[in-house]
Amino acid sequence: MQQLNPEYQLAIQAAIAASEAILNIYQLDFNIIEKQDGSPVTAADLAASEKIDAILLPLGIPITGEETEKLPFEVRQHWTKCWCIDPLDGTKEFIKRNDEFAVNIALINNKQAIFGLIASPVQEEILIGGKDIGVYVFHFNDLDHIANWRPIS
Repeated sequence: MQQLNPEYQLAIQAAIAASEAILNIYQLDFNIIEKQDGSPVTAADLAASEKIDAILLPLGIPITGEETEKLPFEVRQHWTKCWCIDPLDGTKEFIKRNDEFAVNIALINNKQAIFGLIASPVQEEILIGGKDIGVYVFHFNDLDHIANWRPIS
């Protein structure tokens, strides 16, 4: 792979920023809030969501996600492109402090996922994939060193 689409590049940057925010809170005592559906949410979920939004919203592509307020379906049904975000997938695991949680970001175009990533804040690794790029795994430090990305077949 020579170069990455700028949208994908920003999604990776957002995942790394979210991972850093999550790890900053992971080492602290944190409160757990119960959402209306009974699932937990922590300051890490919210901080990660804020980091991702700050990086991706300037692209002008709508975001739907685990910790974002959902716009009415009447609005969302007309979106041709959007980001689908889970800023801290595995909040229960985060609370248990077992290192088994991730940042998930996907780009949807015409109701089809065209790019996705799973970032492990603890391992500092990202798995990315897309129909037009293939599938790769790499360390956060190798973001700008595509030659170090390991393809997965």
